[in-house]
Amino acid sequence: YMGDLLSNLFTPLWEVSANPDAYPQLNHFLTHMSGFDLVHNEQDELSDAIPSVPPSQWVAEEDPPYVYWLFYLWANLATLNTFRAARGLSQFQIRPQCGLHQSKARLAAAFLMVDGLSHCTELVNTPGLQYLYYLAQINLSMSPLSSSVANNFARYSHHPFPLFFKRGLKVSLATDSPLALHFTREPLVEEYAIASKMWQFAPTDLCETALNSVRHSGFEGEAKKAWLGELHFLSSSSGNQVNLSHTPDIRIAYRYEVYHSELDLLERLSGQQLHRSMLTKAEEKRILVQYLRVVRLEEGITSQEVW
Repeated sequence: YMGDLLSNLFTPLWEVSANPDAYPQLNHFLTHMSGFDLVHNEQDELSDAIPSVPPSQWVAEEDPPYVYWLFYLWANLATLNTFRAARGLSQFQIRPQCGLHQSKARLAAAFLMVDGLSHCTELVNTPGLQYLYYLAQINLSMSPLSSSVANNFARYSHHPFPLFFKRGLKVSLATDSPLALHFTREPLVEEYAIASKMWQFAPTDLCETALNSVRHSGFEGEAKKAWLGELHFLSSSSGNQVNLSHTPDIRIAYRYEVYHSELDLLERLSGQQLHRSMLTKAEEKRILVQYLRVVRLEEGITSQEVW
């Protein structure tokens, strides 16, 4: 059962990746597809134990556990993305819904495998994992209205989004089931409007949240350049174009400096060099120098004329 499902999903993806010209419509569709979601009823699971049987031998009537699904989705996508990258094709991310109900094991497994999460409200009850998600700067897309309806939080005001936002986790606002939960044709505007009133978000907070949303998105690089600027991928204020993001440089600099200060402290305490999810100042400087050289060459300006 599960082996057939994985085969039905990934066999066409491998075939179109190996021979895009043979499947032009599917190939065109995949160029506009950014990733995969994984939706599962977490409330139905009584155990997070991972079965030892491979998918080809899963014949039980009940669904496999969430972590089992997630692992085989990740394993298949990892090999497929490697193959597509070697051929100059687009790759896919994993952005599942996870952590809507109590399960530290699922959030821990997701930390190891995903590019982003939806909902993830249960992180508020797992400070250790919450800290790891901050250090890794994993994208967290949250829908407070949906979470309130799902009875995770009896009151909207108890939702953890503002707490995560203040602590520097990479959070953004999103919609979930807009036809069921919203009343206008702009459900995302509803999320922002309610958040601004309920949590007393300033315009800077809303703009930073929107900035995170664009950065989280699966839109191609050219679109992000048009919306955020040429250096949108830089985490410091060097990559922030205020006229596009409407987020002050001082807020961007604050997030950047606090993050690196935290990593500096961990490196001093551990005596080890740790992976950083934001480029260091030296790394960003090298990119800026190279970028300026390209700009000057395009404008026909020599180094002597500039300096």
